[in-house]
Amino acid sequence: MKKLVFINLLFFFLVSCLFAQKKSHSNSYIGVYTGINVSGLSGNYQSNVPGESGKVRLRTQFGLYGNIFIQTEFSIYTALELVLKGAKTKGEEQTAGVDVSYVAKTNLTTFSMPVLFNYTPRKDWGLMIGPQFTYLSSAKEPWYASDFYKPDGYQENVLFKFNQYTVEGVIAFNYLLINGVTFQLRYTMGIMPIVKKEYGDSRSSSILFFVGINFPSAKK
Repeated sequence: MKKLVFINLLFFFLVSCLFAQKKSHSNSYIGVYTGINVSGLSGNYQSNVPGESGKVRLRTQFGLYGNIFIQTEFSIYTALELVLKGAKTKGEEQTAGVDVSYVAKTNLTTFSMPVLFNYTPRKDWGLMIGPQFTYLSSAKEPWYASDFYKPDGYQENVLFKFNQYTVEGVIAFNYLLINGVTFQLRYTMGIMPIVKKEYGDSRSSSILFFVGINFPSAKK
């Protein structure tokens, strides 16, 4: 059922882009973007590595998007994105009488699809709000089991700790910098936990910065 919902959402994205390409309204457009994000896990999370988990990380994302205008000031914004998220676990341990501090990284690979209501009181900027549907395809953490030998840098697949399908709430600001180039600042917070209950109650949160190129180029 969940896979069917995700397929339907993907279909909605593709159809939306078609409408934007056909210029359902003179201001509609599609585009591509890339950027960085600051992401983490709020709440409790039982990571592989003992310590204080949930610290934020700096990672990247890439995507395709479409902004379909319904009226001059109102549009529906949607996208299909590959977002690399994650978190940190900070801890300390004693080795040969010496206190050693460390940081272990949780690496999350997600595919996201926001469906946002976009209010544009002026052509060069807009405010967006709505849900974002996310599929978690990969989750890895450092190996931390002294009774089993693993090569240095080995990452264990910990996808079993996470819910693969989640929904996030989104608030975003979009600004047209120069002809065809836009900047977007987006904040997301999980509506439902991304971690299964036996491993905590964490929700995914992130601040994302995008730079995109619109086709056709939207002008101020």
